[in-house]
Amino acid sequence: MRWILKIFLFPISLLLSILTTFLTFLLAIGTTILYLLMLMCVIVGAVSLFQKDFSTGMRAKLRMLVTLSHNAKLLILDEPTAGLDVDARNRLLDMLRDYMEKRPDSSILITSHISTDLEGLCDDIYMIHDGNVVLHEDTDVLLDKYAVLKVDEAAYEKLDKTYILKANKESFGYSCFTNEKQFYVENYPGMVVEKGGIDDLILMYSGGKM
Repeated sequence: MRWILKIFLFPISLLLSILTTFLTFLLAIGTTILYLLMLMCVIVGAVSLFQKDFSTGMRAKLRMLVTLSHNAKLLILDEPTAGLDVDARNRLLDMLRDYMEKRPDSSILITSHISTDLEGLCDDIYMIHDGNVVLHEDTDVLLDKYAVLKVDEAAYEKLDKTYILKANKESFGYSCFTNEKQFYVENYPGMVVEKGGIDDLILMYSGGKM
């Protein structure tokens, strides 16, 4: 009977030893996590304390650094350069370009009303008006093939309007937005053809003057 009892007690002591080791391990991890959380609180507190002295550009850069630190494959940025001067805006855009170069499998979804940001950073442009996507185009195509035609009323009446996306009445006649610049350059020599861009698109769909 004593021999049987020893056999029975041996597994129990082994289990208790394993359980004690496991609990010690969990305690060590918990202590480490606690220290990390305390360190994060100190860092956040320090940043919050000094952030009030940061310029608008420094605050924007800090927000961007925190965003990029997650190494996410998809970044969703809403007006990230709003309110910044040209230098701060360029620095922020350089950070995004560097992020994309180092992570070619990542993507950035950015909303902005600053056309130069979109033209210099984005591969594709989506324009949303009244909740609907009214245009989707490659940025290079948009900058290369889109244009604004300026014609008087007589020329407008004779104009082939196949590739005219929108025409606005002006004091001199009409401003016409087209996605086939070369067609009008070749077929209407002497016509005023100006480079089209995102700003022209915004004005076109918002009802503003081009």
